[in-house]
Amino acid sequence: MTAFTTHATPPWRALVVNGTFLEVLDDHRAAMAQQGFTVYQPADFGLTTPEAVLRTAAGFDAVFGPGLPFDAAFFEMARGLKVLVIAASGYEGVDLAAATRAGVAVANAPTLLGSAAVADLAFGLMLAVARSIPQCHDRIAHAPASERSLARQPRPLGRFVWGKTLGILGLGAIGKEMALRGQGFAMRVLAHDISWDEDFTRAHGITRVSLDELLAESDFLSLHLRDAPATRGIIGARELARMKPTAYLINTARDMLVDRAALCEALISGRLAGAALDTAVDLPDNPLIDLPNVISTPHLGNRCAESVHDVMQAAIAEAYALLSGGQPRYLLNPDVLAMQ
Repeated sequence: MTAFTTHATPPWRALVVNGTFLEVLDDHRAAMAQQGFTVYQPADFGLTTPEAVLRTAAGFDAVFGPGLPFDAAFFEMARGLKVLVIAASGYEGVDLAAATRAGVAVANAPTLLGSAAVADLAFGLMLAVARSIPQCHDRIAHAPASERSLARQPRPLGRFVWGKTLGILGLGAIGKEMALRGQGFAMRVLAHDISWDEDFTRAHGITRVSLDELLAESDFLSLHLRDAPATRGIIGARELARMKPTAYLINTARDMLVDRAALCEALISGRLAGAALDTAVDLPDNPLIDLPNVISTPHLGNRCAESVHDVMQAAIAEAYALLSGGQPRYLLNPDVLAMQ
């Protein structure tokens, strides 16, 4: 095993492989330089293979992800790396055990604005799917000018969001933000999670229910779980069958939480009213994107200017704290520090 070490004095070489970070990197270069970072980015990032980027990781003090498979092979190749910071809340793609063995400290950057941005999108998707907003826009946008009049356009009957029952599966930071938005629409909020914040739920009148109760009573079921062996496929044919035929599924978390084939069948058969997905649906065996009662976005999640900058600042602070011997807030493998 390799011991975790820091450079007591900068400069620290930092490699950015996070595509979102690269979009706003110029706004952070000066501040990072003042803190002692010399920043590098892969040339032609969108066209570069992960393998090519991985080969450049050796010799860097810090890497800002996500953007690569941070597996055992990465940590074996990235010799000299001291810190990996995931500029996001999710870190499922990191082999923490391998990082610890390699003496690499790993942190993430869960911020309030990051969680709020995902909840904003989830609530927006909920409104959009309930009222067929994008489908109607798409029809008008692609109709000949002579067919765009109100009389010639189909006007589907939507469903209220106001006053309905919002079910939240996973009441972490994003789930809590979603609950607050639901209450702003006078919704009855139910939630299910293994862990439970009694103070928050009591203060905001959120009811804890079993998973079966959540499925049966929700008019809108919003998923806010991390990818883990216990959560993959947590919404399958059995769970979808327990939902109301008038209910909608909202997934801004991870594609693998839902059995795609079962969801497709439920939507086609009318056993579920619709779905709104901010997850990968462009796979060859996945016809969800073509269904008329599905709307999809390309994992926009926390992609708001305010939240992206907030997350990046938090990620930079984590890297600086670890490299300078300070106190990180979001260290994911604290055992690595004991190896100094």
